[in-house]
Amino acid sequence: MTEPRRTVIASEVREILNYFGKCPLCGYPARASTYTAQFSDGSTEEQIVATCGLPCGWNGPADLSTMTSNAPVHRTSPRALPPNT
Repeated sequence: MTEPRRTVIASEVREILNYFGKCPLCGYPARASTYTAQFSDGSTEEQIVATCGLPCGWNGPADLSTMTSNAPVHRTSPRALPPNT
């Protein structure tokens, strides 16, 4: 028997302002954002994705590396995802 397909019902992207990381390809400073997705089965996943500040084209999953503390500082205040209805 196949499992029901899981689909994204809500998502949010928040830039991490105090991210401190470098591009693994060219070494230039990178930017990072937190991507949050809520799925139709009620689960939620969060991933940090970094992007090179130069046009070398790199982006990918990243470890949280902040300049000021372990807690990321986001551009906007976190908002709760809408309830799964």
